[in-house]
Amino acid sequence: MVEYKQAIKFGARNFNVYNNLAETLRSLKRDQEAIAYYKKAIEICPGSVGTHYQCDMAMYHEGRLEEAIEEFQKVSQPAESIFKQ
Repeated sequence: MVEYKQAIKFGARNFNVYNNLAETLRSLKRDQEAIAYYKKAIEICPGSVGTHYQCDMAMYHEGRLEEAIEEFQKVSQPAESIFKQ
């Protein structure tokens, strides 16, 4: 986890860095922190359905149901509309 945070500190704008850090945080039951990193990963690669799903699940576990539903609806859009965002 330290390596991911160091990469971010030094300006890495890499989908895998943010997504992997979010996954690590989720495995540690730190969903609230994970959500922020999932959102960064989604900014970089909005078409990653798996990342949207994991972000939704983290929001659900945090009791952020409305936000999870909004995120789910984004994933439910046709692929071309996701990439236009």
